[in-house]
Amino acid sequence: MGRLAVIMTDFKEIAGKERGLYPINNRPVMEYVLESIPDEVEEIMISVLGEKEAEAYSPLADKFLARIYLAGDKMIGPQLASIMEECHGEDTFLVLPCDAPLLKMEYNSFLFDVCRKFSAAIPRTPDDKRYYLFSSYRSSEFLSAYNKSSTLEMDEIVSKMHNVLFINVNALKIFDDKLNMLLRVTSIEEARRAERIIKSKEKE
Repeated sequence: MGRLAVIMTDFKEIAGKERGLYPINNRPVMEYVLESIPDEVEEIMISVLGEKEAEAYSPLADKFLARIYLAGDKMIGPQLASIMEECHGEDTFLVLPCDAPLLKMEYNSFLFDVCRKFSAAIPRTPDDKRYYLFSSYRSSEFLSAYNKSSTLEMDEIVSKMHNVLFINVNALKIFDDKLNMLLRVTSIEEARRAERIIKSKEKE
């Protein structure tokens, strides 16, 4: 079973910059995400909207030996299904957002390990907020559910999957006691917060 990682990038820009390229301590935010991907991953794919975005992300893709995938304006579910169908085989996919600079490699490795026994590993809050972009999925089970779904929404697709492990986010404090690894940089303010956290960790 292969291990692959997909980074989603089709999100609203920050101050006119592609979300994943917004600087955090003078580095693109997505560079931190790429550094959190475990060494055992066989292929990294950066899913982008179109050619303009592909060109913008190509330097990072080259640096981390990642492949650019042109997704168009597909929703998350169809994007994943298209990538999985293209890759063939029985694989496990780690799915991450491009804007989470505090992700931890240990957490990402854990998601892969969970999929040895389960068809997916998805963090969830007590009030059922699901983190589909901080999750892992077995391709065969995901595609089977996708083909049975009446809508393209992730809630519907996942409801058709069997043997899914929903992980209470509070249990993830073993990786990060403040759960900062789930922080997504969606604004200038959150970028500054992420910078402060990274700088404080560097001083420890």
